[in-house]
Amino acid sequence: MGYASDKKGVLMLPPIDQIDAFVRDLVWQNFGAVLQALELIPSYFP
Repeated sequence: MGYASDKKGVLMLPPIDQIDAFVRDLVWQNFGAVLQALELIPSYFP
């Protein structure tokens, strides 16, 4: 994946921009789930 083999510790971590994109995707997925839950809450109340 283009990692430099002479740098120790680099092999285990993806580039920062990949981590950032992964975290953002995770946040947006959770955000969507939270919004769906909030939309369901009113149906439990009269």
